[in-house]
Amino acid sequence: MSRRNLELSRCKPTITELYNLESDIGEEQDLADQHPEIVSRMTVDFKHLIEQGSSRAEQKAANDSQVRFDITQKQRWAPALKD
Repeated sequence: MSRRNLELSRCKPTITELYNLESDIGEEQDLADQHPEIVSRMTVDFKHLIEQGSSRAEQKAANDSQVRFDITQKQRWAPALKD
């Protein structure tokens, strides 16, 4: 995504995408509409990982602020790199 498009997307809903990386390594064919049950399951799993604060089962952690992945963040964590 170009920097301009990223800036225009801030605070707007994210677009969920799903790819079969085994057959589409270039991520050219979005399968999200064809497999909503997979998208739903993965979204629940992703939300659980964020709430847990760690992707490692043996480690308990917490985020220092609410993490939202349903919208593009309003502010960036660091300045954009120059082209």
